[in-house]
Amino acid sequence: MISLAATHVPPGRQVMRKMMAEHRAGSEAAFAARLRKGVEDGDLPPDADVDAMAAYYYAVALGLAVPARDGAPRERLAEIGRIAMRAWPTTSRKNATKCRGE
Repeated sequence: MISLAATHVPPGRQVMRKMMAEHRAGSEAAFAARLRKGVEDGDLPPDADVDAMAAYYYAVALGLAVPARDGAPRERLAEIGRIAMRAWPTTSRKNATKCRGE
């Protein structure tokens, strides 16, 4: 609901559009903050562009909201997520083994 809330409003409702745009910007900023922690913790490479990553993955999350609302099958949504994760930067050997369960 947040992804499309108040994106198209009549002139008298611009305050609502602005409020929702600020909410979405805050959510993207929270993505970036968490990614920065990932860099600090060694879960992401030190040169990871966390602002670009946050924008990208937030856009993916927003984009998933529409087909999900339209009733897309869970597997279809998961496949979109798997494709999006191909853009995830390579992590350290420690984290790569952790992801494989070693």
